Amino acid sequence: MNKHLKNLAYEINSFKKWANEVNDKSKEWETDYLQWDRIYLAINEVLRNVPINELEQDDYELLLYSLARDNEVENVLQSLINYPEALKHLAYRAPTYEDYEA
Repeated sequence: MNKHLKNLAYEINSFKKWANEVNDKSKEWETDYLQWDRIYLAINEVLRNVPINELEQDDYELLLYSLARDNEVENVLQSLINYPEALKHLAYRAPTYEDYEA
């Protein structure tokens, strides 16, 4: 696995571990996570350095998960707008993704 994709997986898994400890998941609970900057950096590294044809289903799911969780601030969406080819590929996969917020 590409080092950028490994880093993204690590950052998303760190968020998921934190999220498992959150009892009140109402309103904008995701914004309380203090390491969003690390997730944004990891996403931008993937978008900048990994060719779209090298992304696998698990990689798209990491991006869709981060997009869904960042639904209030929308920095992930803003990053994707700068990479229209990646955004297009992600958009094709979004309707079948389990989280409607993606």
